[in-house]
Parts: sequence; C-alpha cells; structure tokens
Amino acid sequence: MPIFFNSWEDILRVIISGLVAYPGLIFLMRVFGKRSLSKLNMFDFIITIALGSVFASVVTLRSVTILDGLVTFILLLGAQLAITRASIAWEWVDDLIKAQPTLVFFRGIFLEDDMRDARVTHDEILAEIRQKGVACLDDVYAVVLETNGVLSVIYHKDNINNPSLTDLHNFDAEAMISKSLRS
Repeated sequence: MPIFFNSWEDILRVIISGLVAYPGLIFLMRVFGKRSLSKLNMFDFIITIALGSVFASVVTLRSVTILDGLVTFILLLGAQLAITRASIAWEWVDDLIKAQPTLVFFRGIFLEDDMRDARVTHDEILAEIRQKGVACLDDVYAVVLETNGVLSVIYHKDNINNPSLTDLHNFDAEAMISKSLRS
C-alpha cells in the first residue's frame, strides 16, 4: 500500500476532477446567488463545510465521480436556496435555522447572564470595542453578538429615540435604561 505515490493515473484523475469540479462549483455558486457567499451564520457555515467536503471527495476519492459531486453541489445549494426562501416567507423557519442576535453590553453594563449563554467574555467585548477605536466605555451604547458571530459596537449618542436593538430577544429599552441608571 503506497503512501506517497500510487500511479500517474490517480494523479491525472485528481487534476481532471479538480479542473472540472472547481469551475462547476463556482458556476453553481453564481447561479444560486450571493447568499451562498455572504457572511456566514450557522446554517450557511454548515453548507459551506459540506460543499468543501464534497469538493475534496470528488477530487481525491476514486469512488466519487465528478457527476456525483456536481449533483451533490446542486442538492446542497438547492436546499440552501429553498430553506432561505422559506425563512423569508415563514418566521418560524427563520427562527429554526438562525440564532438570534444577543445584547451582551448595554450602557456601561456587561450583561453577565446573556454573555454566559452566548459564551462571550469581557475580554472579547473589550477587544472589539478597542478595535473600533473607542477608548472609553461611556462612548458605547451597546454591543450585540450578531447571528454570524460578529460583535457589533453601537456608539453612544445623547438621544437615541429609535434604537436598532428592538429585534433582540433580551432588549427591553425601559428596563435596560432604568437598570443602567440604578448602577
């Protein structure tokens, strides 16, 4: 059982498979739209990993043909398209496949319970605030862990009448403001 080299035929198969499967995947990604290339939420991440796994199998395994791979690409991207369209049409599907954004810092207060649930540390929040060039926590209105795992820093303004936080499950403006005033 050779480890470093089997045959020139195997090398040729890898080259041909790669040269056909890669452009095929690029074409299908274009056909199925920008959503396949967007910042990844958990659902998109899983599809991306699956596509990579199929691509590797097509290129390296004799038992997986190029046609098998292309059909699997179409199946995975079609499933992604169907599920994302269903998530637009029905909120319960969207709730099922996507995590909700979570408020982890609000008006100077680290929201410990929500941070623990989201597995976010003080250091991660502070690092993101510093990366945004903010030197003082008083200049930060809120930090949100978004559905794609990115921390969004919202700068403090004197008068925020209609905050962008209203879709967060753990945001109650009046309760948050009175809580921060008591601290």
